[in-house]
Amino acid sequence: MLKNSSPLPKILKGFAICLAVLALLGGAGYYIYRLPKKPNVPQQTVRTAAEYVLNNDFFERRMYPGDSILVVEGSDSYKLVFSSLSDAITITTPRGPVMLDLGQEVTVDLNSDGFGELRILAADFVKNDNQAGALLRFEQEVSPQMATASPEFPMETLSSGNEAPLVLLNTPNAFPFTLQAVFQGYCLFRHEILFERDKPGRNEQFYQRSDELNITAMNGIRLGISNAQAVKLQVIGAGRTVPFEAGGAGEVVAADLRWVRDDENRYRLVLLRLE
Repeated sequence: MLKNSSPLPKILKGFAICLAVLALLGGAGYYIYRLPKKPNVPQQTVRTAAEYVLNNDFFERRMYPGDSILVVEGSDSYKLVFSSLSDAITITTPRGPVMLDLGQEVTVDLNSDGFGELRILAADFVKNDNQAGALLRFEQEVSPQMATASPEFPMETLSSGNEAPLVLLNTPNAFPFTLQAVFQGYCLFRHEILFERDKPGRNEQFYQRSDELNITAMNGIRLGISNAQAVKLQVIGAGRTVPFEAGGAGEVVAADLRWVRDDENRYRLVLLRLE
């Protein structure tokens, strides 16, 4: 009578097959693991430059190098291009390139008439980051020819006398300034901020001794003072403080305190006596 053969050889054979399969899989995995990996190259998105139109007096948008804006001034139009973004922003204008640092504001004379028709502010950007772009603000100014003078101010024309304007500041660029008035006695004081549509109109008030008034403007301030010696005046801007006198004791003064540009393209903050 034959005995049943032992199952051990079959078990060993199956075990050997399993080991062979595992070894094969392990070798394949190791080979795949050792293969050089291809770097993940991000896909470059090609962006089409945008073109905008300043069709009212204010425009603010995040723009990117290559974008442009068309500014309409009267019957003429002017194209400005956001040229580059590095440590500063460069904008190409009809009058040449303009560079702005973060938070800097410049005024551009588009038609070479001596008046800056457009203000540009670099509100936000990261240096050398073209992908993030820059938040730019464009604001049109009212030209002196379009500005309406207050009819009760005796200030419509510049004085035709020989008196030269009082120069308070002489700088390469215009900047916002503050007129500080400290009253020494009873005084009727009028002021009106020039060429800024968002600012209120003429202000008129009687002031007494020790009263103080601070007026901030971008372009200029029109003044009317009932007694020039009843108020001490000084201009504050760009870290400088310049005191000045508007006139003599008991003198009624009508004047413009504003920026003007000279033949060398420098800006002077002057006090212009008016009549």
